[in-house]
Amino acid sequence: MNEIVFDVPNVLFVLGKIALHQLVVVLGYPFNPEQRIFIVWLFTSLLFALFVFIQSFSSVSNTNTGVPGAFFRFLFPKEVWSHTSAWLDVRYFFFHQFFRVYLDGALMTAVSAMVFQ
Repeated sequence: MNEIVFDVPNVLFVLGKIALHQLVVVLGYPFNPEQRIFIVWLFTSLLFALFVFIQSFSSVSNTNTGVPGAFFRFLFPKEVWSHTSAWLDVRYFFFHQFFRVYLDGALMTAVSAMVFQ
C-alpha cells in the first residue's frame, strides 16, 4: 500500500505563496474594474454625492455646509458607520476575501500533493 508523504517545507512554501498572492489580489481591488471598489467607480460616486450634497443644501439658507468636514459627515454619517453591522460588512469584505481564497488554495494544494505523488 502506498503511503502518502508530505514535504512539509514545500507545502508551507506553496501556502505562503498562495497567501501572498491573495493579499496582493485583495489590495489590488481598487485597481481592478471587475471589483465593486474600483477607484473609478468610487470617484464617480464621490462626484455624484458631491452634486447631491450641493443640491440638497443649496436651497436651505441656514446650513453648516461651509464648515470643514460637512461633506465628509454627509458621506459617512455617524449613525450608519457606528453600527455593528457596518463593521461586520467591512470585516467580511476584507478579511474573509483573503482567508476564503487562502483556505481554498490550501485545500487544493493538499489535494494536489496527494493526487500527484
